[in-house]
This record gives sequence, structure tokens and C-alpha cells, in this order.
Amino acid sequence: MGEHAVLHGRHAVVAAVNRRITVTLSPRRDEHVTIASALGNWCGTLANLAPTRPFRFVLAAARAAKPTGGFDLIVESDFPPTVGLGSSSAVTVAACAAFHAFVHDDQPPLDQL
Repeated sequence: MGEHAVLHGRHAVVAAVNRRITVTLSPRRDEHVTIASALGNWCGTLANLAPTRPFRFVLAAARAAKPTGGFDLIVESDFPPTVGLGSSSAVTVAACAAFHAFVHDDQPPLDQL
């Protein structure tokens, strides 16, 4: 509770909830990038990963990871993104893990997907 309060120097209560956010990254054979979630869709290229709303954190994570190929990223959630349960943080962490696996080849080759 109070996730946004911390942005203004206030306290927040941290607790776990029995809900999940799933991020699925599928490699592409080109340089196109797509992101799909309940917040909307984003399409672009590796050359244009400028952080823009509502995907600014995910796009910033993608830029930092420096992928060499395009990808499709799907974000699925058990709860709405507007309830203040830290969904932005959860999506960002899950996306960072997916980008790490993608960039460091922790996945099967494209011809085995």
C-alpha cells in the first residue's frame, strides 16, 4: 500500500500478494520489437527503443540489455496495473530477467523454438 507515496518521500507498507505477472520474450529474425500488455501495444525497432509511456521502464531495460535481435514481449498480469500493487516494478524486474536470458543465450536457438 502506498506505492506512489514513496515517490513523494512518504512511507509505504510492503507485503506479498498471491498474484502473478508473466513476461514472455520471443526472439525475432529481424530488428522489429513489439510489446503487448493490458496497457496497450508498442511497435518499433532496435534502433528506436527510447523510453516512452506506458512502457518506459521496459524499453529502458531493453536499451540497457543491448539486444542484437528483435523480439516480441508479452506482459500478462493476474491483476489490473492501476491498483497500486507494484506492477511497474514487477514487470520491470521480469523484463530485465527476460532480456538477460535473451542477450546471454539462455534459450534455445531460433530454429529450435
